[in-house]
Amino acid sequence: AGDMIIWGPDPLYDETNTTDTGATTQGTCTTIASGDCLVIETLLFPDGSTLELQGILPGEPLASTRTIVGGSGVYLGARGTVTVEPTDDLQYWSKTIEIWL
Repeated sequence: AGDMIIWGPDPLYDETNTTDTGATTQGTCTTIASGDCLVIETLLFPDGSTLELQGILPGEPLASTRTIVGGSGVYLGARGTVTVEPTDDLQYWSKTIEIWL
């Protein structure tokens, strides 16, 4: 418990995974006693707007959901969820954003 993983800024690609959107993701994941990880993540968009996410990442590489806890710029007051799923080879993690403004 207490180990931390830090990442970013990593590029975010469009739904075809071919075009860099200009947005980045960066965050921290702190291991908790169960082996799961507490995630705090920021998505930064080219116009400077952000989405702030929190959630639990399972200790195994499985799909998980993060909660949008806020945002700035065009995402000010945002709510919603971000579903995160690893590819079979664990090389990439897709993010599906469902947002309410």
